[in-house]
Amino acid sequence: MYDCKICEHRTKSLKGYVIHQQLHRNDHNVKFPCVIGDCSHTFRSYAAFQTHITRHHHDLRAKPSAALVYCQDYREVEQRAERCMLPFCQENLPDFSHLIAHLRTHIMHGYEVACPFEQCDKKYKVISSFSSHLSRVHKRNVPVTANQDETPIDSECELELMESNQLETDEDSDITLAQTGVTGDELLRALALFYLKLQSKYLLPSSTIQMIIDELQNVTLLGQHLMFDKLKQKLKDEKLCHDKINDIITEVSGSDFFEAAHSEGGPLRSDHIRKEFFKKNLKYVSPVAVNLGVDEISGSQRIGYYVPILQTIKTMVNPKILREQSPQCSQDGKIRHFVDGEIYKQNELFKQNPSALQIVLFQDAFEVSNPLGSAKGKHKLLAVYFTLGNLEYHYRSKIDHLQLVFLCKEKDFKSVSHEVLFEQLLQDLQKLETEGLQFDTDKVYGTVASITGDNLGSHCIGGFTENFSTSQYMCRYCLMTRNDQQFQVPYFSGLLRNPENYEEAVTISAHEGEVHNGVKFQSVFNQLKFYHVCSPGLPPCLAHDIFEGVVQYDLALFIKYFVKTKKWFTYEHLNYKVKHFKYVGNDAKSKPAEVYHSGQKLGGNASQNWCLLRLLPFLIGVKIPNYEDPVWQLFLTLKNIVDIVCAPQTSEDQIAVLQDLISEYLEYRVDLFPEVNLRPKHHYLVHYPWLALQFGPLIWMWTLRFESKHSYFKRTLRYSGNFKNVGLTLSEKHQLLQAYITSSNIFSDTVECFNGIQFQEDLYNAQIIDSIKACQPEVPVPCLVSNRAYYKGTEYKKGQYLVVNMLEDVVLGCILLILTTTREMFFVCQNFKAFLDCKLGLYQLSAIPESISCVHVHAIKDYYPLHAYVINGRKYVSFKHAVLD
Repeated sequence: MYDCKICEHRTKSLKGYVIHQQLHRNDHNVKFPCVIGDCSHTFRSYAAFQTHITRHHHDLRAKPSAALVYCQDYREVEQRAERCMLPFCQENLPDFSHLIAHLRTHIMHGYEVACPFEQCDKKYKVISSFSSHLSRVHKRNVPVTANQDETPIDSECELELMESNQLETDEDSDITLAQTGVTGDELLRALALFYLKLQSKYLLPSSTIQMIIDELQNVTLLGQHLMFDKLKQKLKDEKLCHDKINDIITEVSGSDFFEAAHSEGGPLRSDHIRKEFFKKNLKYVSPVAVNLGVDEISGSQRIGYYVPILQTIKTMVNPKILREQSPQCSQDGKIRHFVDGEIYKQNELFKQNPSALQIVLFQDAFEVSNPLGSAKGKHKLLAVYFTLGNLEYHYRSKIDHLQLVFLCKEKDFKSVSHEVLFEQLLQDLQKLETEGLQFDTDKVYGTVASITGDNLGSHCIGGFTENFSTSQYMCRYCLMTRNDQQFQVPYFSGLLRNPENYEEAVTISAHEGEVHNGVKFQSVFNQLKFYHVCSPGLPPCLAHDIFEGVVQYDLALFIKYFVKTKKWFTYEHLNYKVKHFKYVGNDAKSKPAEVYHSGQKLGGNASQNWCLLRLLPFLIGVKIPNYEDPVWQLFLTLKNIVDIVCAPQTSEDQIAVLQDLISEYLEYRVDLFPEVNLRPKHHYLVHYPWLALQFGPLIWMWTLRFESKHSYFKRTLRYSGNFKNVGLTLSEKHQLLQAYITSSNIFSDTVECFNGIQFQEDLYNAQIIDSIKACQPEVPVPCLVSNRAYYKGTEYKKGQYLVVNMLEDVVLGCILLILTTTREMFFVCQNFKAFLDCKLGLYQLSAIPESISCVHVHAIKDYYPLHAYVINGRKYVSFKHAVLD
């Protein structure tokens, strides 16, 4: 029996299993697993899955005849022992055929192999090129045996033979569709998902989809006529009477599934009917129109669209799975998650119910049309999203798990009170706090854990003043005034805000009719029982505060000093290095932008500025003649601050170090550049150590993943071209997309392996094998070996460096092999000692490698893979963030 791991249907034969998998081709995020024996391959496309079955499990199908295998005119080759030419292997193979198969395996692992024939100096790193060379140049010298399990495919003739051979044996040749699980209802669902995928994921207009359906119907009808004509002729040849033939044709034509689905009365016949089918049969949550009053100028009705949050939670949450996914409090004193922060520990709901839902809200305004064109601001929208803090971070970072809560035009948002805008949302949240959400046998409670956003949005939601340029109170965390920041101690922090002094400020502001202590009005979210904006409840965003604030202005100031005051290099030189530097991996995805000659600020976005801060020593390090220069030391201090702030896990000791670094940085920043005033974002930096104790690692609170959700709405409106009712169009499109996503498993596999092959011990030298055998926990057998794999959303590749040890010496391991099973991942690494170069703020790798080791993914000290760059012939690594011992 073959069990489908997607829907748990069982089939008796391999052919039936392969046919059944076609039903899932349009499921969201689907992966096709091989369930034959110990094979653990998984494929993202059905075509790759089918090819794998054909090529690697051909022993379960009808064998090709020996005559066909010997169709090529090969010259006899003496069967002799052959030796692998690679120096680290040099294995003896029984014959030439095994040698070729052995060399192909080395190519799969990323090694370059030479052609095994004498007087041929060709070398290859790509299997297809190697096979093509053997087939074309040495065609008559490659032996072929009838045993396809031992001999590789060495010619185009054999490859075509293998691909054309059907997955059929005598016992499954008469298999029916019903036995494969392919019923009318399943076919209808698969076809509906295909249309929904085109409409919501690929954003095809409804009219285009209908045109495709109409043309497919026409082509199908013409094909049926041709088929029935041949069928009639065949039945006539079998001496059947005319009436009997017509009855057969009528019966067969009446069972056409595609025609029945789209004909009059069919469930998929029109766009409206298809939408009704999606809403009825999938987890569709319909947006609810919210009346925001009448526009005084145009006289038109203001409408916002609210997606009921409780219904959305029901579509995405399974209490059992949620309990398995929820991060647990750390037992070793490290701070890894929100549950390790003081806010979680002091919240009464979470004390009573540790598994309660932690709702993270985000609100932001964005342009959906050209922000520089004539329509600027006309269609600017305000969106509110949410995700669940109970999910692991690699799930929360996926856009699929970011849910829409509210959508309206920004000008309507500014014209209507928050009580009207968020009335239904607050009612649902209060119900979740007091009554809970009932599932089959479980009742789940929850509340808002935090409301994220940029500073402007957070102050707006919290009821604080939104004037950051002139207001005396510009901090939502303390009562420090602007004069305290600029003219007294730069790292001074005022009296912390709390619910008591917030409520007092609200009362005074309402009584006196003016802003008191920077509080304009009472936040509507303070009506919740277990949440308050000054608990604190409005976390900072690293992207806006640091990378588009402190780093953006201060790093430009430092570079200006190096160029114009010290004249160590020029802007032209720096920009040339920025443009032509050989970035690797994730650094290549965030290449820094050109540095402006004005020196006022950097021109890149948050990711680009972060990349420039990390890699600046590689770009201009050799141009710095005096590493003791106070501004260069100030730059290194800023780099250290960013490393600690961005760390995915921290400790109280590290937070204490961070506090000292921030105080030192701000003090020297004022001393070295007294003519350049500090900005409010410099002051926010003062609160980061305290905020890290409250919220946990602040890197998990930044808003860039939420902001990436905006791109879906921008693309949707651009492709649809429908600006008549933007809110309705976008909210419905988005909910159709979420219905498609939740139609299958929304939690992707922890481990994903690409182009993996079964691990074979005899392909590797003794040092690698010994390291694998010594690994704890032991590497399961069988397993796959590959050069590229994903673990919890992070991509790992051969040649990357991992932090293997941080106790006595810093040890970085260069990945040689990646071993994977369905749930586990191991790295075979060549280890190097790394020494901190205090002059550059980089880790220098030792020239001579240490031993080879095999480590489990959980045993590495940091999840993030690093890349080495060369300075003056030496390899250096710039850490992405600070790493705990």
